[in-house]
Amino acid sequence: TVPGIPMIYSGQEVGYGLGISNFDQRRRGIIDWNSGGKALLSPHYQRLAWIRATYPAFSTQTFNRLVTGNPYVYAYTRPFPDQNGIAVENFNGYSTSVQIALAGSGVRPNVRLTGGPINGKTYYLNDVYNDTSYAVSFNSDTMKFSPTLGSYGSAVYILSDTVFHFSVPSLTSVSATDRSAVPSAFELGQNFPNPFNPSTNIEYALPARSIVTLRVYNILGQMVKELVNGVQNAGFHGVSFDGGGLASGVYFYRLDAGANVSVRKMLLMK
Repeated sequence: TVPGIPMIYSGQEVGYGLGISNFDQRRRGIIDWNSGGKALLSPHYQRLAWIRATYPAFSTQTFNRLVTGNPYVYAYTRPFPDQNGIAVENFNGYSTSVQIALAGSGVRPNVRLTGGPINGKTYYLNDVYNDTSYAVSFNSDTMKFSPTLGSYGSAVYILSDTVFHFSVPSLTSVSATDRSAVPSAFELGQNFPNPFNPSTNIEYALPARSIVTLRVYNILGQMVKELVNGVQNAGFHGVSFDGGGLASGVYFYRLDAGANVSVRKMLLMK
């Protein structure tokens, strides 16, 4: 819900990474979509994604930090006329209550309401993350509220003079890309992860049955490993490269398939 493109490490949204000590693998490895935290984190990120896409406040570049009086609770507003976004996160393992003040006018207002806040008028804090609404009002152009957040809990409000109810569709399984189809063009993919230590994966596509070689070279042009040498059918192919016996540095991998040639660069970091 902050400005910019959300940054989620590889697989974090489905719980991947728990117990994996190799940090490079945690953020660049192939995602296990059935990790243990999936049941908790998948709905969490799905709801945040839908909130961000539905309410325009979260597409602006405006961001105002709010005082909570608690170092474990972080809060901010995303002002937008009559649909102000407000996010509150509890980074504590215990349920926590805080008091937050919203200014509707003055030198640095942190919410925007058409014509300014009307003191005494009923507004609504719509917690679209938890699908609840609370009636609130301004006094001297300031509105105070006291959210209670559970252990590591979140609340995302839309402040408006209207009650919102927000629901998201049920999560459904999405099948993997059909790899049985014949690709329309020759292609050598970028290795992943990259940089890598010590192993990485290389995928490529063959539009026709071909004699294929896939070799790895150092920066001097010397071949250090031959990964594939033989006839392969049309389709999508993949191979793993282990650079455990090599020094850190830049390497190149070259795919030859009939008249097609492609070369890519990769980085081994130890």
